[in-house]
Amino acid sequence: GDAWRKLGSLQKRAVAVDPGNQVLRQSLIETILHTGPEADLEEQIDSFLRSASTEAELELTGVLISAGQLDRAQPILIALTKAEPVPPEVHAQLGLILMEKADYENAVLALGQAAQAKPKESRYALALSEALLRWHHYSTAQAFLQAVKGDFGSLPQFQYNLAYSYYGQRDLDSTTSILTVLLKQKPGYAPALFLLGNCYIARGNLVRGEQLLRRAI
Repeated sequence: GDAWRKLGSLQKRAVAVDPGNQVLRQSLIETILHTGPEADLEEQIDSFLRSASTEAELELTGVLISAGQLDRAQPILIALTKAEPVPPEVHAQLGLILMEKADYENAVLALGQAAQAKPKESRYALALSEALLRWHHYSTAQAFLQAVKGDFGSLPQFQYNLAYSYYGQRDLDSTTSILTVLLKQKPGYAPALFLLGNCYIARGNLVRGEQLLRRAI
């Protein structure tokens, strides 16, 4: 509303005074994402990229991805893959975009490069397993998750992804076992409640399944 437009006006004046200040320009871009217009957004992004470091570009693409501007972020990231060395975060962000676009094969390739470069980074490992699950490569996702369990096994998202890898293979017993443990640690974890509810429904226990689904809503 008016508050965003007033902020944008102030930021434009500040950028005009100090056009080389990338922090100011990124803040202006974030405001324009809320207010528009598109022409202003294009202009400010182009100006930002003319002198931005790789780290600054990755901050910008992160902002664009969060705002749903995948088609604006993707070409910036593709350009960054041409540099050497390519930071793992470039592959990770590109993989997330490809996953949202349902290009799972290339998402797995990109996220695999990120996870291989930084094997202790949970975001990369969990995103790679999610891409494999969305691609319906359940057994591959399960094998990968088992391989990294020592690093990430305590994380709720890891446990959920592992449970889903079993669910995709119709192993309801393993799915239920993992989710039951997870929900003792995190009782209100909605994705786990939904998946466990579906397990009970698949077994014909509609009452228990419905109870879990209601808890998840």
